[in-house]
Amino acid sequence: MLSVKQLIEENNRKRQKLAPENKKFYDDLLVYLRLQTVLSEQQTEEVLMELLDHLLEGQKENKTAVQMFGGDPKAFADEIIRQLPKENKRNMVSFTIRIMILLLGIDLVINGITAFVVERFFSRPLPPFYPVPAALNFFIAGLYVIFVIWYIFRILKKSLFKEKQKRSKS
Repeated sequence: MLSVKQLIEENNRKRQKLAPENKKFYDDLLVYLRLQTVLSEQQTEEVLMELLDHLLEGQKENKTAVQMFGGDPKAFADEIIRQLPKENKRNMVSFTIRIMILLLGIDLVINGITAFVVERFFSRPLPPFYPVPAALNFFIAGLYVIFVIWYIFRILKKSLFKEKQKRSKS
């Protein structure tokens, strides 16, 4: 069994063989499925690889993605999502904790560099450090980052599977 990283690399390589119309359909499907953070990453990548292989085979027979998967790609993707297993909660919690620790590390490094520069080059004493307000600021910043990521994912999901309308020149 291939790892998630190997599946993604192979998927990227094989996608280059798709015709432009099929590539647009598949790329929207791929992004939509990958944005579903509650789904098993391994299973999602395996399904995407199966769909890509099926699409490449159909393409050899001059079939389009719409002919093979139907005219409503969002409904097709939603059906796939209903059938895929959810990600293990332990993995999701672990991932979230790692992101929060990474953000905390970045925050500490930035604050450390700022304190060093202020004290060293501006000869000003540093204000006292208060742990409770600092923890509260970090918590609020974490919530803000989570909200921004959620909002970006929401915008991306809404923008997929929409036909680009050509604007006519008056």
